[in-house]
Amino acid sequence: MKVLITTSEGRTGTTMLQDLVSIKLGIKNVGEAIITSSNEIEYRKSISLLEKNDGWCCKLFFYAGDTWYNPEEVVNLLKPDLIINSYREDIFDQFLSWQTSFHNDKWNSKVKLAYEKYTIEDVYNVVENFQLNLQKYNQQLSKISKDFHVINISYEEIIKNEMIYLGLDSAEYLNGSTGMAKQNSKEEKIALVNNIDEVMTYWKKYV
Repeated sequence: MKVLITTSEGRTGTTMLQDLVSIKLGIKNVGEAIITSSNEIEYRKSISLLEKNDGWCCKLFFYAGDTWYNPEEVVNLLKPDLIINSYREDIFDQFLSWQTSFHNDKWNSKVKLAYEKYTIEDVYNVVENFQLNLQKYNQQLSKISKDFHVINISYEEIIKNEMIYLGLDSAEYLNGSTGMAKQNSKEEKIALVNNIDEVMTYWKKYV
């Protein structure tokens, strides 16, 4: 079985979800960087490697990149048996989570970490690029859903429930824990941004 976990900007619980899916379905967790976007040659090699193998769970990020980085093409080449749309119900929380991790260079941990306050520079473009990329991802996902089996699992659902329904024919559930610690609440993330008022002013233009 081939499973792709797709997302737009990250920080949607993909690491936890990938662990849970791999354990439940008994397939290989190939990690995060197996589909590389570092350069076109390595990008093509990574896709070719996955094409030749079966029994894996892989992430695929739909972020804006070089002209040769085409997630839709990857889906059509790999022909996954299942695509899981990993998303956050609270988009602003996702945005803050990404910014907090990026500015502190801290992403996942089994223990709660300490974070420093930071300022988001060039706020207008940062917010606009995030929103536009998310819109494009949703459009691409809608198109892909016509040809592939796509289910949706939110970050909030993973955090709230120990059992996550996958929508498989067997109507089974995922059980277990990845041991990952939730780092910051939404309120804590807001408090970390020095120019949060400016950020929220631009954000409101999209809601």
